[in-house]
Formats: sequence, structure tokens, C-alpha cells
Amino acid sequence: MEIAKKYFLPEIMGKTLLSKEDLKYGVALVDIGAGVTTLSIYREGTLRYCATIPFGGSSVTRDLEEECTIEWELAEKIKKRFGICVPDKLGNNKDKVLQLRICEPYKEIPVKYISEVISARYGEIAEAVLYNIQESGLQNSIRGGIVLVGGAAVQQNLDALFRDITGYNVRRAKAGISAAHAMAAAACDDGIPDCAKDISNKETLFEDEEKEKEKEENKNAEYKKPEERKEPEGDEDNDKGKPGVFRLMWDSVQGFLKKAYDELGQE
Repeated sequence: MEIAKKYFLPEIMGKTLLSKEDLKYGVALVDIGAGVTTLSIYREGTLRYCATIPFGGSSVTRDLEEECTIEWELAEKIKKRFGICVPDKLGNNKDKVLQLRICEPYKEIPVKYISEVISARYGEIAEAVLYNIQESGLQNSIRGGIVLVGGAAVQQNLDALFRDITGYNVRRAKAGISAAHAMAAAACDDGIPDCAKDISNKETLFEDEEKEKEKEENKNAEYKKPEERKEPEGDEDNDKGKPGVFRLMWDSVQGFLKKAYDELGQE
């Protein structure tokens, strides 16, 4: 397989996720992935600054694993289910306690403590973002604020945490847009049709599965027992409706009766 074209991901992510106004008047796109966080600053329609921070969603999971002394898989599930940033914004969840009965001895972990662990790491990421914004010299040119995107940027209250630490307006990007979508859109703009397939298309994602299902349905249709046909009632007026063997038998009976009637008439 040959490489059609190479793209700088932060650049095409900005063009896919951000509006023309954001790109023109200045915005910081923060892509929080599993391993790293990428900061991209756009101004006058151009990517002006890019930096990588060596923390991401996996760092948060590792913190929960170590602080709560639980397995990685369990820590990941707890982060996704109960991972709420900013302990002061827990509301009714602040007094809840998780009882883990899948390990010995049983563990009890307060939801508030989980929030504190998660907020500490995400707070560190937010501080690193603010530091790099100041290092870029564009801190006064980000009129559009900060836009959060990425698989690890879905935690509840994460936008509030970033807002408190950085002082910028913070919002989330459109849900469901990934790096793959950005590359497909860029390939489409560059006229590379083979690379620009709509990855959100069900026929593309589940093509093999749909073909197997259709094949199975056709197979069942071939072996489906045909519906029984009801014989038409009546005599010769309905003889045209009699199918196959029955039609032949009916014709024979009619022929015999007609012959007998003719012979009877001759006598």
C-alpha cells in the first residue's frame, strides 16, 4: 500500500473542528488523548503554535490504579463511570461510596476521593496548557478561548476545571469527531477519493457483517416451504385455475364424460 499524502494532524484537526471565525480571531485546541495532550493555537487562519504534553487519559487511570490499589481495568471503568472533575461540584454524589466486592479484602472508595485524584491529574494538564500558551506569546490573541477534544476529554466538569485554572472561556468540540474524520476530510479536499471514504457510514463500518446477514437471509428464502395453494371450487368454469397434475386429471375426466355422452346420444 502506497502513501497518498502525509498530513500534520494538529493542522487538519483545526480545519475540521473549528469555525472560520475561531481560526481567524484565535483559539486554542486542546486534544487530550490516551498518552499525550496536544495544544494547537490558531490565528489568522493559520496554525501558529503547537506543543505536546506527556500526560493524558492513561495517566489518570494509572493514578487511580496506584492510589486505590486496584487493577488497571477496574480503574479505567471507575474513571469512565464515576470520574467527575472538581470535587466541589459533585452535588448528590459527594457522599457516595463505592463498595468493591470483587477483591479481598473488600474495598470502599469514596466518590469524592476519586474526583480528587482525577482532578489533580487533569489540573496538572490544564496548568501545562496554560504554561505553553504563555510561552507561545499568543496569550492575548486567543479570543475564541480553549476548545477541548479527544477521547480523554469527556470527563464531567472538565471544562469548568480548565476554566478555573486557565481563566479562558472553555468549551467542548463537536462530539464524535476524531483524527480519522479529520484525515478523511483533508483527503476529500485534496481530491484523493480512495482515502476519503466516510468512516461514519454504516456500510463501511459493518460491510462484512451486513453481507453475511444478507447472504443468510437469501439462503433461508431458498429453503422456505412454499405456501399451499387452495384448489378453486366449481366445475369447468374454474378448470383454468387447477394447477399441474390436478389439471391433467380434470381434463381426462372431462374427456371421458364427453365421450360417454356422445356415445349415449348416438344410441
